[in-house]
Amino acid sequence: MSASTDEAQTQPLSELEIDRLTELDSGGYLEALAFLVVPIVTVIVSDRYSAGMVWPVVVTSCVVFGLMLLGHFGVRAAIRADIDAGIKRFATARVVKLIESDEYPFYRLEMLSEETPAQTFRFTARPSLNLKIVENERVRIAYAPASKTIMNIVAASCEYAFAAEKQI
Repeated sequence: MSASTDEAQTQPLSELEIDRLTELDSGGYLEALAFLVVPIVTVIVSDRYSAGMVWPVVVTSCVVFGLMLLGHFGVRAAIRADIDAGIKRFATARVVKLIESDEYPFYRLEMLSEETPAQTFRFTARPSLNLKIVENERVRIAYAPASKTIMNIVAASCEYAFAAEKQI
């Protein structure tokens, strides 16, 4: 792919998109801390408190806390890289797989680009996108390349703009 083709498929992030990415970049520590503190406090104050139960719960809580922090730092690093780069990429693609789950608070999207050679894109999207797209539908997507944050989707059945979405 030539440099001019790459430039045609990118565009600077708007100030509003940068602000929204910055919102995603902050927070998340309280949730991780809750996974550390809540089980330990629960065991200590429960009626069935036994000294033998405390150490396994403390160790397990610390491991979960550490894994959550590692994952959180990876996501934040990707978002920070997108903010620093200041660009979003565009692609025209066909939706290969759309997985909705009642168990998880997100969609999984897999798309195959229409360029040659074709690329596969995988995204995780929040349900607040309220996506009405279906498998095999053709979409135009703009995304932040490092974090794979969807900036815009335009399809026959829906349109979504990340900058217009309100953080809950």
